[in-house]
Amino acid sequence: MPEGSVRQPNWVITRHARKRAQERGFTRHDVLAVVDQPELTYPQNTYGPFREIRVRGPIAVVLAGNHVITVLHHRWEEVA
Repeated sequence: MPEGSVRQPNWVITRHARKRAQERGFTRHDVLAVVDQPELTYPQNTYGPFREIRVRGPIAVVLAGNHVITVLHHRWEEVA
């Protein structure tokens, strides 16, 4: 590995997440872009303990460790 590189985890996209991505018109590449280069990241326990949500553009993914467990549409809202 080149000096200064950061090893990326081997992401696992679950069957459920693949199905939800397909239903929403998102590709595997779209999902991995969100995971690897999110615009927003925050913890979330609604989908189970120790979950994380990553958002990029109109896509949100829910992570459990190195597993993408679901894919959602995300709508940015302005905060007054």
